[in-house]
Amino acid sequence: ESGGTMIVFPGTELGDLAKIFANFGAEDCVLPRVGAAVEIFCNVLRSKEGSVYNAFVKLNGDKEFPRDSSSLTMIGHSLGGSVTQFTALNLPEECLPSDNFNEFRAFAFVSPGLKNEKPESTNQGKVQLPNERIFSVSVDGDTTVNEKLEFIFSEHFQIGRVAVFMPQDSDELETRHTIVEVQKILCSCLQGEGSVHYDDGSFTNEHIKNIFAE
Repeated sequence: ESGGTMIVFPGTELGDLAKIFANFGAEDCVLPRVGAAVEIFCNVLRSKEGSVYNAFVKLNGDKEFPRDSSSLTMIGHSLGGSVTQFTALNLPEECLPSDNFNEFRAFAFVSPGLKNEKPESTNQGKVQLPNERIFSVSVDGDTTVNEKLEFIFSEHFQIGRVAVFMPQDSDELETRHTIVEVQKILCSCLQGEGSVHYDDGSFTNEHIKNIFAE
């Protein structure tokens, strides 16, 4: 997006044991620390001056970090989606719209979700991003969230504006969870080869799965 800055959080690297374990305890220890980095980004985008801002421009170049950047978008896949959702529920006040900063938005794709649908706290300068700024995308038949690890993630919440994509059966889709598979599913559903269900609010993975089992 022109005039905007994007932060991308990838999914779990299966060869990294620490990142695998992070799926089960990150909400209690790791994810709260992401807010510090996001707060820095928002401050930099609001001020558009100073040594930190100049360092970002110098490191990334004007195209990757434009000087007229006025918004911040977080996008996460899988565990990165949980990071994105948690940040949206514990957003630093510096990320709220101002004269020099238009908006903060969050997009989570096939996230395991969060244990809690409410912010851990609304004090210490943290606010909850409105639902219309949070987008959580789930895929019907996601084996990682709703089959293999259902005993862990079934009661986890998907938050904000929830879109569940239901692809037609395909032998090419093994897990319906990898970023490549998710891209194929979104494209096929939007082209009419499948369907999409939209809802506002917070829903558990179990609730989402049961809707389409009926």
